[in-house]
Amino acid sequence: MRAIVVGAALVLAWAVGGDATAAPTARELERVLGGYEHAANADDVRRLGAGADVALMNVAGDARWPRIRRVRAIAALRFVPSAAARDWLRALVSATRATCTDAAECDALELAAALSSLQVYDGQAPLLLSFVAHVSADVRQAAAASLAGARALEAEPILRARLAVERDDGVRATLAHALTALRAR
Repeated sequence: MRAIVVGAALVLAWAVGGDATAAPTARELERVLGGYEHAANADDVRRLGAGADVALMNVAGDARWPRIRRVRAIAALRFVPSAAARDWLRALVSATRATCTDAAECDALELAAALSSLQVYDGQAPLLLSFVAHVSADVRQAAAASLAGARALEAEPILRARLAVERDDGVRATLAHALTALRAR
């Protein structure tokens, strides 16, 4: 089911994305997404040029790319926001949510990367808030950080309540940072 949803979103993204000749090459994508302990940065992703969002969605949905590159492509989408990328990320989150009710069955890295990328879009707070109590600590941490990045002031009471019961030290630190960031705005 997830493959169908993601595939349909890719077709939509390609149709909306425009000129396919402007898309970055596989070599350019590998340069941005490759390496050890590497995270793509905004400058590198934007240098990919027009069509970077569609190219990143294609990488993320293509099982021929190594899993870590696909996750990095999802995370890199936050640097090239577009309506197509937003819709693709939301479709990925919806498809992953259906299979992500048990920590053992959950692809938490993809879900966390998608939540992180959604922070650049207005109106995502309700979706992000629905993951602050997720079974995966990685997903909870990404949701909290994204709510702070999205400046979602309405999240403050929910983040405060989650901090009171959170057991994972990394998530607790992110929740505390998110609350500090939201209060500073």
